[in-house]
Amino acid sequence: MTTEGQPEKPEQEKSPDQVSHAKRATMIRRLVMLLVFGVAITLGFFVELPVWDSIAKERVEDVNEEEEQAIRDAMAADHQLTVLNTMVDGNPDSEKLKRILEQLKQEKYHDQVEPVDLHVDRHKNIAEEHEIDLEEFAGRLDFYAGGQKLGTLLGETDAEVVEKTIDRYLAGLIKRYGPNWLPKVDGMTRAGTQATAPRPAPAQPTGVPGMQRTGGTGVPGMSRAKSGESNLKVEPADQPGG
Repeated sequence: MTTEGQPEKPEQEKSPDQVSHAKRATMIRRLVMLLVFGVAITLGFFVELPVWDSIAKERVEDVNEEEEQAIRDAMAADHQLTVLNTMVDGNPDSEKLKRILEQLKQEKYHDQVEPVDLHVDRHKNIAEEHEIDLEEFAGRLDFYAGGQKLGTLLGETDAEVVEKTIDRYLAGLIKRYGPNWLPKVDGMTRAGTQATAPRPAPAQPTGVPGMQRTGGTGVPGMSRAKSGESNLKVEPADQPGG
């Protein structure tokens, strides 16, 4: 405190040693704080890691259960043929069957056939029920309709074989439940239904200028017989024991 009329004394300057000591103390405090924060974060990470793993595992299990339920619903669905394609990671046969089924559904069957992927690593419960042999796995399709298993196609990845197998099961479903059990597909004749009426034979010349014969129903390989005659040969039936 200064008295009136007397000049204020200047502050005493710090020596270089005092300045360097203060800087070192400040840096040490900062390093200690950073170290404490680092240790706290590290301990928190390792302590909470099992908790996060447990939460992530529960979420994965919930998703898998939802997917399995969707697969079971498709297996039990009416008015469609459900094709269960067993998917094995890295297996080319299951990937090829997936492409074949998607193409057949898009180009031919539409709502009549529903391909469903069964991943052995995610849908373990359903995979265990089917007793899938992974050692000799070369593609597998399981066919369901209305909750009933119709059959299994093993080791076949030829598109024609898959298509014929689907056609056979569709024909069996129509025969069992009737032609209206499956949804109608425009431009597709249902298997097991009445055949389409044959087209009329093309017009043929009659020998008269400007006139043609129409409406002919000639059978290929059979010539028209003269009036009162017939070229249809009836073979006698085999006699028993002959």
